[in-house]
Amino acid sequence: MKRIISFILSLLIIISATPTLNFTVLAVKTQVLIDGVDVGVLQNKLEDAAENFQKTVDISSLKIKFSQTNAQKIDDIFYNIIDENPTFFHLKDYSIAYLEGGDITTITFNYKHTKTQYFSMMSEVEKIADTLIHDIKGKTLSDIEKALLVHDRIAVLCEYDYESYEKFQNGDKNALPYNIFNIYGVLIDNIAVCEGYAYTYKYLMEKLGIKTEVCKSDTLGHMWNVVEIDGEKYHVDVTYDDPVYDVTGKVNHNFFMLSTSAIKKNGHNANDFTNKEPDSTKYDNYFWQDVNTQFCYLDGKLYYIDNSEASIYSYHKNARTKITSVYDKWYKTDTIYYIGNFSKLSSDGERLYYNLSDAIYSYNVDTKVKTKVYEPDLSGYNHFSIFGFKAYNGSFYYDLYNSNVYKSNTKRLFSKVYNYSHDIKYAYISGIKDKTYTGKPITQTIVVNLGNKTLTYGTEYTCVYSNNK
Repeated sequence: MKRIISFILSLLIIISATPTLNFTVLAVKTQVLIDGVDVGVLQNKLEDAAENFQKTVDISSLKIKFSQTNAQKIDDIFYNIIDENPTFFHLKDYSIAYLEGGDITTITFNYKHTKTQYFSMMSEVEKIADTLIHDIKGKTLSDIEKALLVHDRIAVLCEYDYESYEKFQNGDKNALPYNIFNIYGVLIDNIAVCEGYAYTYKYLMEKLGIKTEVCKSDTLGHMWNVVEIDGEKYHVDVTYDDPVYDVTGKVNHNFFMLSTSAIKKNGHNANDFTNKEPDSTKYDNYFWQDVNTQFCYLDGKLYYIDNSEASIYSYHKNARTKITSVYDKWYKTDTIYYIGNFSKLSSDGERLYYNLSDAIYSYNVDTKVKTKVYEPDLSGYNHFSIFGFKAYNGSFYYDLYNSNVYKSNTKRLFSKVYNYSHDIKYAYISGIKDKTYTGKPITQTIVVNLGNKTLTYGTEYTCVYSNNK
């Protein structure tokens, strides 16, 4: 989605730049000079001002002459600040003031939110961000595994705002909500376009200590990411891996960890990438390109469904192991069924969940036991099945539909939610260990989790021992 810059020269000799959607990029913090001033020095000064909600920045001491070239360089710096700082969604636009025939004197920022509003929004963002990565931060997972999990969690959480995009393409220039371009749109509103996806991927990856930047193309009118892992750079495009129209729990991997040549072959056929460095072909034809369910992390391993085999696999240290079958049939009529498997995989951090055509099951990776945990009422539904599914924040989200081909309104009309966080039968009990009898009563250090909540002993549950003498 492009940004379009407009410059307006007023009688007061102030240039205002209103960022709507621009992709011009200048090399970041290098020895590029504006009238002898290091771009990095100026960018740092402006970043500090934006971070502190400073309205006007006096740069007269830098003695930068006004010219259209220098104004464009400042505009490039403004967008570099946004691209390097995904949390700076409070920045709205800016203006330049200069002396006639002389130097640029001030840069004035306009902010989309007040400081109070912004910090409240960031508190929401941080809470969801920590929820998404808390179980993989600091773990012994490889960077490639972390990159894969973050990619999938964003795609499953968020939906591409195709409806607004179509309106914009058809001439409605006010159709695009502000937040679809930023991390708030992805993490809180759960709807975004490419900028939102790319900024969020960078934001979460850098929380994990993995160097990530945005990559753009004016020709494509698109933004994605370049990630550096084990000394090599790769293209990652979460937007293109999130299906349109959205299917709950479905995520593709055709644009994950690609070289520049491979991503061009996959459809990014342009020559104006802002980063063409990725040249490693190591993952260009990797197995995950055939996986269209999310990878889930549980007890030190990743799990996914191979729909071509209708099987759950584990993935750890580049080794894949078949775990169990999820074979089923999704019927179109009484006798005709759709070709393929439409199971989706999810996890709440305690167990794996997956759907078959008519019910949701849990799978215990320790005991290898499958359990039907939820069966929606299908009475009154003629040949409807579960085609989309995810477990999130104590609820099952599922798409009950009569086709494997979604339309623009499918999820709006046919998505259902079941809150299992209040149902004790979904509680996960841990801490029970084998102990040797000593002649005295033996106790256990028991932990009971229900959804994302750890229950309180004596208030929300109790424990009774028998034959414990």
